[in-house]
Amino acid sequence: MKRLLIFFLTLLFLSAQAKALAQKRDSRPSEEELRDMINLLENQQRRERLLKELKSLLRTMEIEKKEMPKSKKALIMEKGFERFDMLVSEFRNSTISTLRLFFLLPQKLKELRGFLSVDENRRLLINIFLSLGISLFFSLIIRFYLRRLRFDPLSQRSIKRVYLHIIEIFIKLLPYGVFLGFLFITFNIFRSFPKLIGLMLFFAFSVLFYKALYEVGNLILSPQDIKKRLIPLEDENANYLWIWYLRFLRYSVFYLILKDLILTISIPKDSLTLIYGILFLPYPVLLTVFTLQLGRIVKAYVEKKGLKYKDRMGSLSNMIIRYWHIITVLYIWTVSIFILFNFNRGYRYLIFTTLESLITIAIAYPIFYLSDLLFNRFFAINEKIKERFPGLEEKTNRYIAFLKKGIKGFMILLLSGTVLQIWGVPAVMIISSELGRVIILRIITILIISAVVLVMIELSQFFSDFILKEGFQRKEISQKARTLIPVARSTLKIGVTFVGGIVILDQVGINTTPILAGAGLVGLAVGFGAQTLVKDIINGLFILFQDSIRVGDWVMVAGRSGLVESIGLRKMEIRGLEGDLHVIPYSAIDTVTNLTKEYSRAVVDIGVAYREDVDQVMEVLKMIGEELREDPEYGRYILEPMEIFGLQEFADSAVVIRVRFKTQPLKQWQIKREFQRRVKKVFDELQIEIPFPHVTLYMGEPKMGTSPPLNVKLELKKGNIQEG
Repeated sequence: MKRLLIFFLTLLFLSAQAKALAQKRDSRPSEEELRDMINLLENQQRRERLLKELKSLLRTMEIEKKEMPKSKKALIMEKGFERFDMLVSEFRNSTISTLRLFFLLPQKLKELRGFLSVDENRRLLINIFLSLGISLFFSLIIRFYLRRLRFDPLSQRSIKRVYLHIIEIFIKLLPYGVFLGFLFITFNIFRSFPKLIGLMLFFAFSVLFYKALYEVGNLILSPQDIKKRLIPLEDENANYLWIWYLRFLRYSVFYLILKDLILTISIPKDSLTLIYGILFLPYPVLLTVFTLQLGRIVKAYVEKKGLKYKDRMGSLSNMIIRYWHIITVLYIWTVSIFILFNFNRGYRYLIFTTLESLITIAIAYPIFYLSDLLFNRFFAINEKIKERFPGLEEKTNRYIAFLKKGIKGFMILLLSGTVLQIWGVPAVMIISSELGRVIILRIITILIISAVVLVMIELSQFFSDFILKEGFQRKEISQKARTLIPVARSTLKIGVTFVGGIVILDQVGINTTPILAGAGLVGLAVGFGAQTLVKDIINGLFILFQDSIRVGDWVMVAGRSGLVESIGLRKMEIRGLEGDLHVIPYSAIDTVTNLTKEYSRAVVDIGVAYREDVDQVMEVLKMIGEELREDPEYGRYILEPMEIFGLQEFADSAVVIRVRFKTQPLKQWQIKREFQRRVKKVFDELQIEIPFPHVTLYMGEPKMGTSPPLNVKLELKKGNIQEG
């Protein structure tokens, strides 16, 4: 260790000497440097720190020697980034140069006026317009005579019809060809500026080129006439393709003409780069829009074919159909960037990596298909068993879909890593690095937490279904259990999901402390701002745990009566007799009247005439009550013998006798109706009068003798007899 330290100090000293000699300074060390060296040798902590730094430096140098040389793809990508940085600076220079052109416009306009003031220049320009006029005149004459020719290709056979279509296109292009030919002739006769002549000839050729492609596209798609259409397409699809074909064709001709015009004008080279880039930019934009539209059309077409067509395709095919337009857009912009930046080596890199990726996907496709087939065969259930037990397949294959998706996801990750490795992205190196290991561990932790949350939710569902299920040799489930268990299950689901979400966010790297603090503040704000809501929940908890109301009870709350259908944490729902559903918050409940708590009572008041023997009537009612209790249909609902309270009151027209039944919940009205029916039947048989409201007329008796008789006059219309 001392030798190494002496060697290092000697090396430092020699390097300092070399530096001093290079800078022509004094070769001797200064007193301050010598003191620092002595202190370093005498201080043990500083010596150990220096040794650690030297060892760390040595390990770093050994690792650098062992590193593999960069691959060609990595070098290409690195050069691509270097090229990109260089082009960014070129773009900045081109922008500055182009902006300077706008400041030179007044000077250029002044030079143009001086150019036109020269007689010779005006004469040469007149020659240009004269040549254009002569050429246009002869082309119009040719077009006028060619209009008389009529063709009917539809009446011919398919092969001959194609030839006739070609002849028809040639005849339509002939006036444009005549225009271009006469321009050549007249420009040789009438001399003018060579650059301007070249521009006019290129313009005429571009128009001819546009017309030729226009007629060819019109022949193939024929948007107006389906009989002439060579490709079997629907009218809407043909017109859609025709519109996009014209957009690309027109802008291509415009781009070529404008590019030639810019070359004719003397513009600096730096500005040309920016102008060409701006003119080329609409191509990838239009292609992107067209590709995205085609993606939607293809997706709608597949969905229109139905689920069976989608099922016949594998998952990889579905993925390609779903995302092919996104990959195409990426390729469009990659190629466009290569064209804009003039990066010729990028084409070769793109082509070879694309071919390797396609070969990898083609190899993976049968593996995906075979895995799906084996998975479905392994977990398949016999058709006869499925017919006998319709719900058995769902039970036996529950969570199998998660396993299948997990295996498929792992295979997709392997395929993606292979494709990324092909494209030069060091996926293996990233995974094997410290950061990759941390990411993998966190993903595994997230998966375990998600699995625990799902298991907890499913266990709560399983136990709640098991408890609420009325199976063989099991007692009837209490209404309290029916009410509280779904509430507890929902609360557990919400709590487990919230805790699991917080833990997952923490694993992702999101600080959950502000979230929890925010949740506390939100709870405080809700506590102040939603006091009615808090009151509903607190009242609901007391109602639930006190078991004062249960699902299936007939209650009277908040002025409403009905059957309890649902009890939540802040409201209950009751169904009225006529089917009306009343939703009542717990804060609106002051008094609860439960008509079916454990048992019910049917109170019946029977009225008889004043002349009847009350004891006899009570014996008859007792007999009817015993018969009703012994009845096999109604007796099972009566819990105790009928009680006779006796004579209840003296009414206006009757004496009232009250009786009472103790019944099962919700059966009191049924027992009451049946008892009243039997009372009416027995009273009619025994001629016991059931009074009804009537009025007795009493004329009164005066102090001075009897009252005069009441004369009643009856008229019999049938015999026309009057009695008085």
